Formats: sequence, structure tokens, C-alpha cells
Amino acid sequence: MAKKAMANAAAAGGASVPAPRASKPSAKKTKAAASETVAGNDVAAATLATTAEEAHQQIAKIAYGYWAARGFQGGSQSEDWLRAEQEYYGRSALSAGR
Repeated sequence: MAKKAMANAAAAGGASVPAPRASKPSAKKTKAAASETVAGNDVAAATLATTAEEAHQQIAKIAYGYWAARGFQGGSQSEDWLRAEQEYYGRSALSAGR
């Protein structure tokens, strides 16, 4: 569109200089802001890792409880684990919904 305006102005005999474009806001971050972002991501990652470890430990305790309830006989480790996950995440969903 700007080219058409320039061509029309040139055809009319006037030398036209296009208006400068408005500059876009800079997306550059300062070193301090960048390091805060990285540090924030590290904290978030550490929190997720801790939460995942805690979840794993709790699920393991629940699954062990199922095996103990059977008198440490028979059953399937996989079935106990899946049942324990369902129980754990079901509890988590209920407590988050409160």
C-alpha cells in the first residue's frame, strides 16, 4: 500500500518521502530479567521434580499396602501399581476440587 502511495505521488510530480514506520516494542531482555526467568524456570523444574518424586513415593506406599493386605502373597505388581495410581490421583483431584 505504501508503494502505491509513493507511485501515485511520483506520478503526480511530487517527490514523496514515506513516513517512518512506528517502531515495534523491543523484545530484548536485560541480563537481570533473563537471569530471573532462568532462575524461575529452575525453581519451577525443581518443584515439579520434587512433586513427582513425592507422588512416586506415595504411590509406592499405597501399592505396597495392597500387597501387604494380601499377606505378601500372589497378585500383580503392575495391577497394584495402577490401582495405587488411580487411588493417589483420585485423592489429589478431590483435594484440589475443595
